[in-house]
Amino acid sequence: NLLEDILVFGKTEQSELTAVSILFDPIELCKRVIEEIKIIDSGQHIFEFFSNEKSFKISSDRQLIRYIIVNLLGNSIKYSDNNTVIRLEFINNTEDFKIKVIDNGFGISEEDQKHLFKAFFRGEKNIGTIKGFGLGLNIVHRAVVALKGEISYESKLNEGTTFIISIPKN
Repeated sequence: NLLEDILVFGKTEQSELTAVSILFDPIELCKRVIEEIKIIDSGQHIFEFFSNEKSFKISSDRQLIRYIIVNLLGNSIKYSDNNTVIRLEFINNTEDFKIKVIDNGFGISEEDQKHLFKAFFRGEKNIGTIKGFGLGLNIVHRAVVALKGEISYESKLNEGTTFIISIPKN
């Protein structure tokens, strides 16, 4: 994961991160990513998946969307206690689609939220000895921008975090 972060970060620093659209089923992608994450997590968390569609096709960058989902789920794992629920939602709308990752983890302090998408920034209020380099959310933000989307979040310290990614269709 660190190597992938560094490679993607290098591309974003050189303005080489561009979206390459292909036709794929995002529901299948989400389910596959959750299965991979469950193996890595070794049963320490409870994963839920919801979509308002059973299956459909979109034209977007599958790799960037996969990276966004993996990174956000990975953060939820790192910053949530064992045996808590981590939820991934994929909502298909007329004009866009939304990806939500919801946890009941440590949350992000208001002070740290101001710097959340800066490269190499790591929160101070709640991470303790949890390892990381502070690249993940910066790259997620850049990937969302490459997809011409928007990223937002809601978080309260000790109550959890929800990230919402909106990506326009076409």
